[in-house]
Amino acid sequence: MEEEMDSGELKEWVGIKPADLLVYASCVAIVAMYFTKSILLDSALSVVAIVLCIISCFVGMRADENLSGFTNVVKKVVYPVCLVAILVFIYLNFTRWNGH
Repeated sequence: MEEEMDSGELKEWVGIKPADLLVYASCVAIVAMYFTKSILLDSALSVVAIVLCIISCFVGMRADENLSGFTNVVKKVVYPVCLVAILVFIYLNFTRWNGH
């Protein structure tokens, strides 16, 4: 028998939980960095992106007993991977894209 996903697990997989929204805001800051040419603005946006992504790790990585074990493991892996991706994009912005 197949179990139906409850709304909490569905929201987790669709990506509309508060921690996911913080990651999306962090991505918006990275995209804005690509289009700016000011090193000061890029620096501020990179700090904002990193802080938002770190907060999303603290909010999103907590285990939830209402979710399946697999979903909880995925949460513990994906949020740090997002932080590493944000750091890579910041590096690319300062070395390749805008080359300040």
